[in-house]
Amino acid sequence: MNKAVEAETVESGHPGSPGAAFADFFAEGYPRLVRALLPATGDLASAEEAAQEAMTRAFARWGRVGRLDSPLGYAYVSRSTSIAAAHGDAGRRSTARRPICGPAPSGR
Repeated sequence: MNKAVEAETVESGHPGSPGAAFADFFAEGYPRLVRALLPATGDLASAEEAAQEAMTRAFARWGRVGRLDSPLGYAYVSRSTSIAAAHGDAGRRSTARRPICGPAPSGR
């Protein structure tokens, strides 16, 4: 199948087409992906944006991703890896140095 016909089929969303399969995947997976990415991003808007980017990547590779055992796992890993890279090692180190309780009592 050539790219133009493939793109038209995906966009058509006819039952049984790749577009319909992706639409089903998106409807079920997007809310779950947002919830999974929320702790990594820190706010709902960022989690939604990250989930949208993950779904865009999954759609662009749907021919391969759609055959995976867990297409949602692919989407989650692709975005969580990017989020971790954006925050870098410094962000993870600073989290480890935060005190878990208030300052030590004085007067001892």
